[in-house]
Order: sequence, then structure tokens, then C-alpha cells
Amino acid sequence: MILSQLRIHQFRNISTVEIYPIEKFNIFYGLNGSGKTSLLEAIYYLGLNRSFRSHINNRIIQYEKENFQLYAKFGSLEVGLEKDIHKKTTLHINQQLANSITEITKQLPIQLIDTQSYEFIDQGPEFRRQLLDWGVFYVEHSFAALWKSYQICLQQRNSAIKQQLPIKEILAWDEKLSQAGNKLTELRVSYITKLLPFLKETLQQFTFFSALSVDFKQGWPEAMSLEEAIKQSIHKDLQVGYTTLGPHRADLVIKSNKISLKDSLSRGEKKLLVMIVKIAQGKLLKQLKNLTTLYLIDDLSSEVDKFKQAQIMELLEDLAMQYFITTINKLIFNEYANTTQLFHVEQGNIVID
Repeated sequence: MILSQLRIHQFRNISTVEIYPIEKFNIFYGLNGSGKTSLLEAIYYLGLNRSFRSHINNRIIQYEKENFQLYAKFGSLEVGLEKDIHKKTTLHINQQLANSITEITKQLPIQLIDTQSYEFIDQGPEFRRQLLDWGVFYVEHSFAALWKSYQICLQQRNSAIKQQLPIKEILAWDEKLSQAGNKLTELRVSYITKLLPFLKETLQQFTFFSALSVDFKQGWPEAMSLEEAIKQSIHKDLQVGYTTLGPHRADLVIKSNKISLKDSLSRGEKKLLVMIVKIAQGKLLKQLKNLTTLYLIDDLSSEVDKFKQAQIMELLEDLAMQYFITTINKLIFNEYANTTQLFHVEQGNIVID
């Protein structure tokens, strides 16, 4: 869905702003601290009912105000969200009170690319699982329920381990945990199989990424069943205090000529690689579900040279999606004037350039 109207009130340093984005490139330029990232954060909040910057409401609500209010129109769908300093959330969908943002999230895929995106490479498997599961969530409708079922079983098993209950009581969770875990892994493998051709096609446009390989690690030895693996690991689990094997330990291992990317790529190249993966995910989602991904790209030019910026813009231009991009330098968008709307951001005010 295309975001055609956005209204922000008392959100960080933005007092009151209303804009009408276009279907392609919406570029927000201005000095650091002017409110560019806050605008992206507001859109993200509308789609997911959470921030990508802070979990503390009082840091998001404007200073000395009681609440913030967000409103957006996506085609024929209207979404209004208000959150106050007491953590009360009021959500309206098409002017009707709603209890959950889930229905909006299902229809509105949002991909965030920011200055911390390099953590996809540098940090632990959790970051890569999150990116993988974003795609599985939208492609496989049974994923959310399976993931929830698996997490409940995992929490119960871990609780039994921490309480040092008899081994029989701990192993009693293994069957349900394995059933949900196996189905979860099947969905992940199916998704990766579908994604890889799109990823390889996109990577081919960047010669320095041509030798990349992607390997999915399911979270337990491939020669064993999940139930067998967690049963055999029970003594180790008791030592460390949690379940050490399973889909919650899965990982996407990306290497270049069998060498880890953590030390071989610059931060700018890592950011670019994450962008390529997310672009490939958007292409796949469009083909399989005809869903349009909304991309939030914070500080496009940060740590990415002008040549790579141009390559990125060509990729985005070819992809029929809607983009909200922040930058300090607006000049790189001059050649895309026909599909670009510039907005100047200054001290929380946003005006069409």
C-alpha cells in the first residue's frame, strides 16, 4: 500500500506536521538533529506500534506534552494512533476503535535501513534471524502462530531447567517443542529457497559481492532430528541454564570466498549488503503476494561513497516501491527529479522544497 497522507503531532521535536508523499522517492534533507529520523520513526511506529530508537514513551512524546498522535492514509485504509505518558495506546482503523495493530502490519511491510544496519553482519545470529523471519512472516501466513507456539514451549522448558526440575519434567516439553520447531524450520528453508534467486540477481550488479555465499544453519546438527538433538543436550542445558539447540539458535551465514564478512567489509559495504538483502526480499514479496514494501532509509549517504549511492538509486528506481529517504545532501537525487519529491526539514518543521 502507498502512504498518501501523514500527520504527526507532538512526536519528538515535531510539533505538528502534515505531508502528502508521492508514490516513489520522498527525500527529506536537512541538518543533523532537524527531525528527519523522527519522521521515519513515526511511520515505523504507525506500522508496528513501536519505535526503532527507544522503548521509553517519554523520550518519544514531545517535552512537557501529554501524548503524541499519528495519522496516516494508505490507499483506502486510515490509521490513527495515540500514545500518552501513562503508556495508554488508542488505535483507530478506518475511524473505528481497534485492539491490535496486527492487521495493519500484515498489509504494510516496512523495511528499515539505518546507520546501525551493519549489525546484521557484525552482531550475533539474532539480527540475521530477525531479518529472515520478517520475510517468512509475510510469505507464510502460518509462521506467526508457529513462532508463538514454539516460543511458549521454549519458555516453559527453560523455566523448568532454571528451576532444576526432574529431567523427566523438562523432557516432557520436547515433543511439542520439536513439532513446532520442525515446522518453523521448514518455513524458513522454503523461504530462503525462494529468496536466493532474487538475492543472487541483485548481488550480480555489484562485482565486489560476486563471490558471496549464503548458508542457513538450522540451529542443531543436520544429521539429527530436533527431538533427538535437544534430548541429547539436556545435561549441557542444565549446566548453562537454558535450551542450547533449536530454531531459536538458527543463523544465516554469509561469506565471501569462505571468509567471514565481519572483518573483510567496511561499514559502508555492510550497510550496502543489508540494503541488497532487503531489496531482494521486497522483490520476492511483490511477486509472491503482490505486496508493496515501504522502505525507510535513514542517512543514505552515510559511509557509502557516491558511486555506490548511484548504484543503490538505480536499484531502487527499478523496484516499484515507495521510499522515504533522509539525507544531508539532496544533490544526489537531481537526476531522479521526475519521480522525486523533496522535503526540507528544519527544527521539526517539514516543508516541500
